[in-house]
Amino acid sequence: MPEIFDNLDDQQLGTALKQSLAGFATVDVATGYFDMRGWDSFKDL
Repeated sequence: MPEIFDNLDDQQLGTALKQSLAGFATVDVATGYFDMRGWDSFKDL
């Protein structure tokens, strides 16, 4: 499971990326935004 970073905790995204990507010559990045209220759409599942 990938680690999820949000603005509710003290984890530093920049520090984690530097550590995770240190061994790679290139990286592909995909980003997205999911409003937490959006989970209501899936509550019946």
